[in-house]
Amino acid sequence: MVNLLRIIGVSAIGAASVLAHEVQTHQRIGDAAVTYLQQSPQYLNRPVLANLESLLEKGAAQEDDDPLPLAPCPPVLQLFCPVVGRYYFHFSPALSFNGPAIWYAPFIGNYSVATGCDSIAWGLDVLSCSADLSGTLAGQSFSAPTLQENGDSWSFDLQADSTGAPSECSITGFGYVVHLLEDLGSPPHTRNDIHPCKIPFDYCAQFEKDNNAADGGLVPQYGPKGNPNINVTLALPTGSDAIIPTASFTTPDQFFTALQEFVSNNYYSEGTVYATAIRGISGPAPGPCASPSPACGVEDAQDRYLYGPCIMNASGTFNLSLAAGTCGAFIQGGQSLDARKVAHKGIWYWGYCVPTMLANGGNETACDKTKATIDSTIAYEQFAELGPVITQHVASFIQFYAPALTIDVNGNGTGQVMSNPPGVQGCQTSASPCSALFVQTASGAPSVTLTAKADPGFGFAGWSGDCSGTSTSVKVMLTSDMTCTATFQNVCILNGQVGVAFSINLYTIPACTGYSGPPPTSCGLAQGSIPFAPGINSIGPPGCTISGVPTQAGVFLGDTFLFDPAGYQFSVEFDITP
Repeated sequence: MVNLLRIIGVSAIGAASVLAHEVQTHQRIGDAAVTYLQQSPQYLNRPVLANLESLLEKGAAQEDDDPLPLAPCPPVLQLFCPVVGRYYFHFSPALSFNGPAIWYAPFIGNYSVATGCDSIAWGLDVLSCSADLSGTLAGQSFSAPTLQENGDSWSFDLQADSTGAPSECSITGFGYVVHLLEDLGSPPHTRNDIHPCKIPFDYCAQFEKDNNAADGGLVPQYGPKGNPNINVTLALPTGSDAIIPTASFTTPDQFFTALQEFVSNNYYSEGTVYATAIRGISGPAPGPCASPSPACGVEDAQDRYLYGPCIMNASGTFNLSLAAGTCGAFIQGGQSLDARKVAHKGIWYWGYCVPTMLANGGNETACDKTKATIDSTIAYEQFAELGPVITQHVASFIQFYAPALTIDVNGNGTGQVMSNPPGVQGCQTSASPCSALFVQTASGAPSVTLTAKADPGFGFAGWSGDCSGTSTSVKVMLTSDMTCTATFQNVCILNGQVGVAFSINLYTIPACTGYSGPPPTSCGLAQGSIPFAPGINSIGPPGCTISGVPTQAGVFLGDTFLFDPAGYQFSVEFDITP
């Protein structure tokens, strides 16, 4: 009985390692995302958080392994407690199951699982979630309700260090959230498939079993097991042409929802092949053949697989399956079709199909496709496609979590730029571009104030790029990576102050007796010199001039006013130029 309970418990209920990617697979995805941030042209010169790889690896492991408070363990489950952990909240939609403990041996018993939140809520929104596990195993009833607390959700991961970048503790906590996002790159986690393994008892879905990086070794054609192909990742399109475009995302849940929908729409899981309905998803079940496609009718010569369309980006300019090496060319009914494997016609499929074919004159079209499964070949091919997509998606999520602000300093003058928070300090022409990272806030994108300070003898001309205006201080909301350019230039100094536009509202024309022709110096107006307006004492450096245009009366020609009559008052706007 003890051994039987062990088998049933691990098979039906699982443990941390059997309800998600293996920890090392998570870590290899995180490592690949950091490499992508360092090598992709779209992130050229973008800084990378210190110790990012190791801290994400730590968080990825702890999201599965951290102990959580549990209700008293039922006697029937004592041998494999704890039975409910963080991993029960790694599904979207929220995990819900009611059925036989072992599907092909219902006499062993049944169990049900119901969780109070999905991975999006668990990782981003809530402080606690409920999980209820109950059923009957080997004739003994059990119930294990529990309330799980999460101290590592998004809001706990936004603490900044002294520069405005996320602290090391926050990055580790962010690793927990990244783990949850990566789990939505596993088809069972997007299709409410609790995936206890059929055979052997000690593992779960074929996708996760065959892509376990901890096993080591090479997968022919695709490389190290459980390691995303970085070359395929670097070849993926970016921006609006990305497989999963993220440039417009403003909240973390958008990253989760987009990945969940992509995976659920394009892949079957072990228990949901050609499913017509999925718990928690309204309407018809998604899947690669949920919509009619000629590729779904492709047949291979060996009659071993069911096929679906190769995966393209939204604009139709990039074939993900072709880049990953999973897209094949077929001739079907005289038509050339591209298709990829989506399900395996295994022993369970043929066990149900053969009697159907015998009853239908050998016609396979009446066979139940839901009996097809995911074999190792499909599991490898799924990861060959998904690994790079998840990697790029996680890299975008890291960028969102800590956007970069880059400062360029240019112009024919010199000065420096500082930021508050102080990630950028003393950024000068000789040192630019300067970049710093700033962590997201609970209310959204981080706000950074930039201040420009010109060196003596020079002036600040203004901001360009993602900043604008001529004020020496400017505030920028980092909704993505941004670049601001500060321009410094040579300036004229008026009365000891940097020259700017100024006005004299009531300029009185000096009285000149015997006036004829251009006004003489004695009238207070000297052509080509400066002392023709009150309040002007000095201007420099040499070469600077003052020009003006009367706004009411008189005509200004060059540096000379023509006026009539003497003593007339009018406004003049003056500009100072180098």
